[in-house]
Amino acid sequence: AMNEPLGTSLPQLLSAPLSSSPTSLPVLSSPLPSPLLRPLTQPGAAYNAALVFGDSPVVRVDPQRCLRCGQCAQDCPTSHLVFRLGEPPVAALDESHPCIKCGHCVAVCAGDAVSFRQVPIEEFPLIDKQLECTPEQVTQLIRSRRSVRQYKPGPLDIEKVKKLLDLTRYAQTAGNHQPLKYLVITTPAEVKKLGQMVIDWTNSMATVIQHMKGLSSAWANGVDILFRGAPCVIIALAPKQRNFPAVVDGSIALATAEIIAPTLGLGTCWAGFLQIAAAKYQPITKEFFPPGYECVGALCLGEPAVNYRRCVQRNPLDVCFR
Repeated sequence: AMNEPLGTSLPQLLSAPLSSSPTSLPVLSSPLPSPLLRPLTQPGAAYNAALVFGDSPVVRVDPQRCLRCGQCAQDCPTSHLVFRLGEPPVAALDESHPCIKCGHCVAVCAGDAVSFRQVPIEEFPLIDKQLECTPEQVTQLIRSRRSVRQYKPGPLDIEKVKKLLDLTRYAQTAGNHQPLKYLVITTPAEVKKLGQMVIDWTNSMATVIQHMKGLSSAWANGVDILFRGAPCVIIALAPKQRNFPAVVDGSIALATAEIIAPTLGLGTCWAGFLQIAAAKYQPITKEFFPPGYECVGALCLGEPAVNYRRCVQRNPLDVCFR
């Protein structure tokens, strides 16, 4: 039964000679009726002599639909799923082979046999080949993106902001941990309050960093050099003290948001001074962030008040192939 251990230790399995299955996937040739795909562990993880196999607590495999091709196990980044020659895959049930819920097994299965126990299959829609972008379309999308520093006044359509962030959540994160939350500031009073707190920090740094004086002077004279008059500020938040560098997750997510924004008629610009101040100035953290969270990126957002007719120009590609 799939919910029972196979009854053979991992060292015994690994000592068996290799052979090839009809699917060209490497399997173990052994007296067992169900040879296993090798290797069974992610790089750097120690083999566990007590490792057992059975039903995954996350992934469900329909044996009636399973094609016995092993592609789900082959593409599993943590070797949580293990291929058995001629049979549906089983799961390695130990901490070294966790299911990170990436969905690769569901996406690659040609027989629609793999699903998540707690997630409807509708959450994994089929890829529509007719909607694939051409290289020319992608080129224009990337090259037409600009950092917008002129915004139309007035409130922003909140439904557009929700759509933007709903698509942004699909951006990849380290280990598929998906640690990000978003703070969206849309009221003029709150945007101004946040800006003033950033200026308070720059004032404290003006004697150390010379150009901070210019920020403070501009703000005092009614020039919003921090948010450029954007009606909305988005702050990506992540838990502190994480094993993975959450600032990378935040950067990936907000870079994704930048690409999406023009398709919704929106423009963006990184709020770099806010991100720096949030990491240094505790009053901002206490006033705006949930306990235990830190800023890992910030964007100004609004409807552009400027129309760009030409794509960006950049320095020539500098690359070395080895």
